[in-house]
Amino acid sequence: MDIVGPFNPATGEIWGYGASFLAKWVDANPGSGIVGAYPTALAFTHPQQEIVNAIAEAGLTPDHADLSQLWAAIQSSRIIDTAVTKTVFGVDPDFSSVEDALEWVSYYRIALGGSVTFQSPAGQYAINLLSFDHPDASRIFFEGAALTGGGWPAASAWACTGYGSTERAADLASNLVIARARIPTEFILSGSDFWHQRSPVTFKRLLISGDSHTGTLLLTQGTMAFAEDVVVAGAGERCVAVGAGGSLVATRMGAFGGDNYAIEVAEGGNLLGQGDVVALSAGDVALNVWRNSHARISSGNKLRVGGAANHGMFVGSSSAVFGSTGTASAERCGVHGFYTQGSGSNIDVAGAVASNLGDTGFVATHNSYISAPASSGGTNGGYGYAAYDGGRIQRSGGTCTGSTGSVSPTLTTDGNRGAMIT
Repeated sequence: MDIVGPFNPATGEIWGYGASFLAKWVDANPGSGIVGAYPTALAFTHPQQEIVNAIAEAGLTPDHADLSQLWAAIQSSRIIDTAVTKTVFGVDPDFSSVEDALEWVSYYRIALGGSVTFQSPAGQYAINLLSFDHPDASRIFFEGAALTGGGWPAASAWACTGYGSTERAADLASNLVIARARIPTEFILSGSDFWHQRSPVTFKRLLISGDSHTGTLLLTQGTMAFAEDVVVAGAGERCVAVGAGGSLVATRMGAFGGDNYAIEVAEGGNLLGQGDVVALSAGDVALNVWRNSHARISSGNKLRVGGAANHGMFVGSSSAVFGSTGTASAERCGVHGFYTQGSGSNIDVAGAVASNLGDTGFVATHNSYISAPASSGGTNGGYGYAAYDGGRIQRSGGTCTGSTGSVSPTLTTDGNRGAMIT
């Protein structure tokens, strides 16, 4: 359809088609001898036919009594009800940037049974700040190329040689080499957050890396997000952050680096590990869980923390961490391995291993609680287990040791200001 010019009564001509003929529409002015333009039949029939065609193509039956059909047709054309796949980056992609892809999908609703998958081929791609909120984001997927080099590494394969700044930097570099050999698609950020906000997008087979100036690489707030075969590395503050009541379901995830934390779960956040979760080489704490938050690793999957300047795991302010039997380990940290503080805070890691720590393997303070039966470990600078200020540790059958001793206070004895280890 195009603009239809008017009929010229003086010459009998139709002026033609196109935007330039809008100027030919003039009002009559009898006092000046100007004869007004006349609309032709096409000026009426073309718009009607165009509207009726749109209504019919939307699957509606044109009805003269229903004056909302055009709007209904427009709305239906913006609904995705099948599986749609688009490419981002690479050769002749549908979108040349993540931002363009998100702008496109923002104009659509995705019905139950529909989905949108954005696929990126092997390669390294620079991206900018991603702040995203979509009402149907649970049906949106970002996927990299298939894993290579034997697939996802075992939890023990990632490098962790120490907690000093030199060791942390070397381990980060080593783990990026491991990740790039297995995950061929990498999103690279510089100086900004890769911010996933209040929209439950799924990330699969991606390496998300920063330049150590990036604040938080992957942030989930107020919703449930999903990460499968994802490595996040090289953040300036936190590699992964889950907060404000948000949840992250991680099916095999690694977080390496971060001046503060490799992974932080805070402000009512929840982390559910449905595969191995590894957090290493942080400037403060590898896994920090606090302020009414929880982390839980499902049965048979590993939770490995270590290489942090202070603690492998810190749990505080009415928070909790749960690991299935024999799946949790903390190693090569500057201070403690498993550390909980504050009433209502607890760590449940039966069969856990705490080793090569600057101070103590398992520490409970200020009315917090650790359940670590049958736990083990050694080469720790302090104790195997230590409780203070009303803290409680249940280490039945535990054998973790330190150079200062095995337990403090003495087993089954009230000491260290109301604390006890059993």
